[in-house]
Amino acid sequence: MVPATATPVSIQYSSYMKGLKFPNNVPTLDKENPPQGVAVPFSATLTNPDGSKINTFLYLGLDDDGKITGLITEDEAIAKSGQPIPYAYYHYEIVNGKINPYVYHGAEIPTTYKYETPSGVTVADDGVISATTPGKYVITAKADGGPIYEEDKLYIEVNDSKGIVQTNTNWKPYGKIESAALSLSNGKLVVSTKPDDIAPLYTEIGTVSNEKPATSILNVLHDGTLVAHEPALVTIRAIVHSIGDGSALGSDTMPTLNVIIDKELNVTVDVKPTDANTIEEIQTWLTAHSIDFTGKSAKADLLALVPKD
Repeated sequence: MVPATATPVSIQYSSYMKGLKFPNNVPTLDKENPPQGVAVPFSATLTNPDGSKINTFLYLGLDDDGKITGLITEDEAIAKSGQPIPYAYYHYEIVNGKINPYVYHGAEIPTTYKYETPSGVTVADDGVISATTPGKYVITAKADGGPIYEEDKLYIEVNDSKGIVQTNTNWKPYGKIESAALSLSNGKLVVSTKPDDIAPLYTEIGTVSNEKPATSILNVLHDGTLVAHEPALVTIRAIVHSIGDGSALGSDTMPTLNVIIDKELNVTVDVKPTDANTIEEIQTWLTAHSIDFTGKSAKADLLALVPKD
């Protein structure tokens, strides 16, 4: 029998940590500026054989001589360093034609911002944008935060009066979001907002569990893909931020979605079962809600255990 071979997952390093270089997308230590510490994190995009992509952080372990020992887990990185690994996610809010950069998640560290602009567009040292001709433009923002470096694309539209509107990748203008909702589609979390012709500045996604740290049960990746680790009942929540003042929706309108992870680690919306469900689906729901069905096997008996209210 010929042993099966696994199709490799390709890696595209989307940004780097200082002390690393990426010739031909292979991380190597920078001899002139070696990393400090025993674990070096960097962000990467993993491409599966089916073409799907996952954005994540990877960690390189270093020995006492500063040589790379290989990829390690985040827990190993924290254990090696004795403290959480610094990281940051940067965002840029354009208000009255001026770029206001900030760290919206992660380490609050001194950061230098630089911008690459297309022809006809300039960004002054104070972040003020100028454009000579109306149109749609993309600005590359580079945030250098000491150990952390990241690039982002800023999409803007300049109108006839040279007013500048910040948009998303579909050129929807950012603005005030009145309401938001969460749903599942093909294994991915979908955030819908109203008005639907306005884009939120950004959305923070988290998970909640009463039993243990929720991230050890269910992770939500950057593209909305759900990665489950064990059967459970989990609440997914979102904080949708609008442009202008960066404030979030009130807690009473913050969208949430209860989901159930079954024993095969499939994730479905938590909806009370009915006679249309299978016995196994009803049992999964009862288990997730800690309802004992010992001695019950008939569908009618199982459904009788589902609370009516």
